[in-house]
Amino acid sequence: MAVELFPYLGVVARAAGLLGSMPVLGGFYVPRLVRVALALLVALALYPAVAVPYPEDLFTASLWILSETLTGLAIGFLAQILFSAFQMAGSLLDLDLGLGVAGLLDPVGHQPVSILGNFFNLVASLLYFWTGAYAVPLMALRYSFQGLPAGGFFAAAFFPDMERALSTAFLAAVQLALPVIAVSFVVTVAMAVFARAIPQMNVFLLGLPLKIALGFLALGLLFPAYRGMMEVLFPGEAALLLPGGMQP
Repeated sequence: MAVELFPYLGVVARAAGLLGSMPVLGGFYVPRLVRVALALLVALALYPAVAVPYPEDLFTASLWILSETLTGLAIGFLAQILFSAFQMAGSLLDLDLGLGVAGLLDPVGHQPVSILGNFFNLVASLLYFWTGAYAVPLMALRYSFQGLPAGGFFAAAFFPDMERALSTAFLAAVQLALPVIAVSFVVTVAMAVFARAIPQMNVFLLGLPLKIALGFLALGLLFPAYRGMMEVLFPGEAALLLPGGMQP
């Protein structure tokens, strides 16, 4: 099958927008040439299965390429919102376990970092490929050509999906962090009781290391549940990435 240049470039633009904003592959640590090569390959695979019109003139083609890129960026951004649930959970635990101060005193980067946020981000990146979640944004790209035909960017179609993606990500972040927060709360209450019973005891010096140790223990015990959360966020919520409430 012959590939016409301008229609193929339109598919490349939407694929490039997705690959530039989707989780992991859209990160700064992935070389641009790798993303360009992936966009060309993905577009080549999608081109026979999508209906792409031929632009009338160069100006129309330029606007069309821009709208396709914006559409791909919007789909990738929705996936990034869902993926960020893990980092949000880590940031919540940094505050609760007292690691926020350690993040402010980074001796290497000399800038604030989220310790558990970065840890959760690394775990999520591994699970993203292990569970096959990376295929969900690509599937959304394939079906987006049905709801949003090539050549027109309908921003309003993404607003309901963005609202649902944000609420889903916040709920998932709370669910990931809540067990450890519960353990931290129990330790805090126990230290308050001990401080009341034994006023001479330095609760701060004893309670903070104990809270961090038990928090890390709870994280280790909950590790198997993280894979299930990734499967809920992506294969389970794949419809959130499809514009306008489309169904695959």
